[in-house]
Amino acid sequence: MEKDLKRIKNQMLSDELAGFEFTAEMQRQVLNKIEEKHGRKHHVLKPLLPISLTAAFLVVSSAGIYHITTTQNQSNPHSEGPTAEEKEEKPVISLYVPEGYELKHTKTIDDVYEQLYVNKNTNDTFSYRMQNKEQTYPEGTKNSIRLSQNLEGTMVRGQDITALTWEHDGSFHVLEQKGSMGEIDFLKISYSILIQQDLGPYPYLGDEVEGLETEIKEKENLEKPDDVITETDEEDTEKEYKEDEIPTLTEGEAIEILRRFEEIKNKVYHAPEDLRIAGFNTKEQFYEAFKEVMVRKEAERKFGYRITEQENGLYIVPMDGLQDWVFNVPPDEFTRINEKKYTISQYLEDDLNGHGPFPVTFEYLNGQWLITSYGRVFD
Repeated sequence: MEKDLKRIKNQMLSDELAGFEFTAEMQRQVLNKIEEKHGRKHHVLKPLLPISLTAAFLVVSSAGIYHITTTQNQSNPHSEGPTAEEKEEKPVISLYVPEGYELKHTKTIDDVYEQLYVNKNTNDTFSYRMQNKEQTYPEGTKNSIRLSQNLEGTMVRGQDITALTWEHDGSFHVLEQKGSMGEIDFLKISYSILIQQDLGPYPYLGDEVEGLETEIKEKENLEKPDDVITETDEEDTEKEYKEDEIPTLTEGEAIEILRRFEEIKNKVYHAPEDLRIAGFNTKEQFYEAFKEVMVRKEAERKFGYRITEQENGLYIVPMDGLQDWVFNVPPDEFTRINEKKYTISQYLEDDLNGHGPFPVTFEYLNGQWLITSYGRVFD
């Protein structure tokens, strides 16, 4: 038995006390101490004491080493092991990080995993969390938002906080920002997280971002003076011409251009139940279909956020209908702005898109009259 205990001792303490020998002399000294304290009435146990002492030594030594190791891990702030309050950090989830923000920490506390980012210039923050309990906000407006065909989330907007929450794969996901982050950056972060999850068939927020960016560009273009031409306008810049060579645009010709636009739209902006647009793989191909009646940037403004590119083709994003020119309603006015620019408008009563004027602008570009603005700018 003593040989077995010695073998166990060496296996248990191979790192800290390997090779330590509890000698016969040590045994004798311990025995004498016991006899001095309790007298010699326990001499009948003497033959068993060396074995018992060896076993006791193993237990006490093992417990002592475990205590020392545990105490060091708990007291050392640089210990690699997790503490009671904070578990091991998870790998950072890849997401879009706006300019100026940097990762402060990523950690798991109880059942909440969090990535926190701080703007080094303004101290604004945003965080992404996964947790077992649903996140609630006592204040702020709350609206449902379609994230994909199979997933709906909640957008919360408060005085100094914006949050998007959704439930997926058994967890509650929370993206939250505090400060003055723009809506586009917030949606870009949301989209970058959603595309990594199996949501099916695709997240919608990418098209929301694209639509917002297009609106901002359009607003900037409208605020520029008419005589300012930038590099982004090059593709729509007209060819050299003489004033007497520009044909006059009549009201009937303007309506005919609108009719051709309607025919093209009905042909290409159409899909069966799977929402895939036949004959197109990219958005650029789709915009090209309107080149005979509309400039590219206006086709992008009207359809860019309504279509999305997937690996196997181009798809329609389900949403409200596009407001169109109504041919059985006469125009309210047809106006010549200058030699190369005309506008036409009609008043529409539309419960879905709202009542009001529906303007269309035509410009003479590259030797032909093209639609450069179709409907209200922010439709």
